[in-house]
Amino acid sequence: MTDRTAARLRFTASMLVIPLAVTIAAVAWGLWAKPQLPDPMATRFWLDMSADDFASPGSFIASVAGTAIAVAVIFGAMTMTGISSMRAGKIFAGIGAGSIAYPPLLLVSIAHPQLGLYDASAFHLPVPNFVATFVACAVIGLVVAVFIRPTVEPEDTVPAATPVAVTESTRAAWFGRGHASRVLVLILGIAAAVTAVPAAFAIRDGDTGLAFALGASTVLMALLAWMFALVRVRIDATGVRWSLGPGIPRGHIRFDAIRSVSAVELKPADWGGWGYRLGGKGTAILVRGGEGLRIEKASGSALFISVDDAARGAALAQAYLAR
Repeated sequence: MTDRTAARLRFTASMLVIPLAVTIAAVAWGLWAKPQLPDPMATRFWLDMSADDFASPGSFIASVAGTAIAVAVIFGAMTMTGISSMRAGKIFAGIGAGSIAYPPLLLVSIAHPQLGLYDASAFHLPVPNFVATFVACAVIGLVVAVFIRPTVEPEDTVPAATPVAVTESTRAAWFGRGHASRVLVLILGIAAAVTAVPAAFAIRDGDTGLAFALGASTVLMALLAWMFALVRVRIDATGVRWSLGPGIPRGHIRFDAIRSVSAVELKPADWGGWGYRLGGKGTAILVRGGEGLRIEKASGSALFISVDDAARGAALAQAYLAR
């Protein structure tokens, strides 16, 4: 194990330890309290805090545990790609810790007032319980953000490729592809699995509403996986073209709208994850961490794209810009 990997593991563990401890404690309490809860219990509420949807206690506890684990895996996978600034690392860790802790804390705030109820149809969630959930998540996130010490890995530039010579008659083209990382595929697989478990509980208990919602989430994850499984990039005399797996969305940036093109090392945690991302540096199409293109536009904005062999593509683009 390299020093860099060890540092990333320490940072990830520091982010996860408190919210996962909260998750274990909340789920254990939920299992202990399960015989005292109404079946079905209220699980979703209108703005006036009146019950809107119901599920069996077992289904609700399973869905909470699955959601917390899925969120932990997602944030953990992103921090394992590295962080390029202390500030970004602290903010990301705080948001991650608070997000992971939210489902189990919500479980306690919803279930505790229902202890001893026979029928939850007329139940109203006390507003202080709802507010306390967000306050507790914010406190956990703040504590983690203040005390965590991320190992900063400055944004690396990829070594430049051999310069390319082009003339006015040159019609050379470069084709590049970026495939989704195995980590992203693993995350989507785990997310689908932990969604399927509470869905099975919901179907068994006849809770079609919850089963439909979980099923729809699984379908959405499959569509996103298909869309971001691959990104294609073409650089030719007209500019830079890109498209995602199905062929859409797609884009074309002409060279008269481009200031420069370079190859850089991309870190998903700096952008808050994978996919189509917006951030302080510009816009990014991230299907994995690692090598990618940075396209600086004449307008001052920038587009980042995960793609293999980015240095050679950048060299051809720079040659077209210079001619």
